[in-house]
Amino acid sequence: MDLGHNKKIARVVLDDLTRETTYECFAERSSFEGHMVDYETSPIRVENDEQREARQNDLRSEMRRAGKALLQIYPDGNTRAIKSITAEGDRVVAEYLVHAGRTIFDADVEHNFHVVKVFEFDRGKIVRMREYCDSAYLQAHAGPIAEFMHHTRLGTATEPAPAHSGWNSDWCLAGPEIRIESDDTTPHVDQLTSNKETVLALSRNWGTGEMADSLHDDVFFNNEIDLAVSPVLGRGITGREQLVAAAGRAVAPFDGTLTRTITALTAESNRVVLEEELSATATPGTGTPFRTRTAKICLLRDGKVFRIRQHLDSAYVQAHVPDLVHRVFEPAEPAPSASRDGQGPP
Repeated sequence: MDLGHNKKIARVVLDDLTRETTYECFAERSSFEGHMVDYETSPIRVENDEQREARQNDLRSEMRRAGKALLQIYPDGNTRAIKSITAEGDRVVAEYLVHAGRTIFDADVEHNFHVVKVFEFDRGKIVRMREYCDSAYLQAHAGPIAEFMHHTRLGTATEPAPAHSGWNSDWCLAGPEIRIESDDTTPHVDQLTSNKETVLALSRNWGTGEMADSLHDDVFFNNEIDLAVSPVLGRGITGREQLVAAAGRAVAPFDGTLTRTITALTAESNRVVLEEELSATATPGTGTPFRTRTAKICLLRDGKVFRIRQHLDSAYVQAHVPDLVHRVFEPAEPAPSASRDGQGPP
């Protein structure tokens, strides 16, 4: 276990997915656990069991095919701005923003979307990889791209790549400020253990008043969503009381059936990355089972969480609980009380 080496390998992979040296970072028998998206119609889920097994058993070849597709799709290249990179044991979690301009498709849009990629290592080589991204964005702005990459990787493409579309705009990195958080905030191992316990308590108490014990007064929470029409875009929540109340409104419609299963916990510096699976037996309004996966990047100071960035599949949430976002961000205002003369509030 060499955290520095593993983080370096993760950066190499993110730096350029089209080089042979990148593919050599993976063990000969390595697997891709998949995109942690749950929306059935997402273009990155169109594969059968046989194709999925082949992908999981030969990740090097999969990466080579993906690299070739990327070279065709982005004639001007694309970049990955790392927001945080967290390593513990044999796991590295990289949180980053993918940015690209012109593509081979007639989509005159600037592509910015958030991703969390998790690498698991064995003796300095990547043996497993998984990814959290938002299928709502892919469907709206990159559906053709995802489908093209899918068929290129599988060798099932029946038509050549479309001609390059014109790009007559200056494109540059836009959107939220991107920076690497300091690695100097929490230097001691005992503090990492304490930070983990705080985040575990936060998850355990999510939606109850007890979650306030894990939060700073000025905590800020937001979903890393990229789709312009998504109702959760830019809808951050500031303040401990506000977040506790919003979390309570989010879990209430599930009538006590919502459970959280922690699938991985990774801590370094002042960061704890919490990977969870949420499930409920009764989805509000439909009664159908609910199941989705999220990754939360929690930043701590003085033993409490002051920043939460959540990566989730918003297409799935919007499809299965369409009124949940409205319920969380726009709670019903209490009816005004009548005055003594019955003419309304004074």
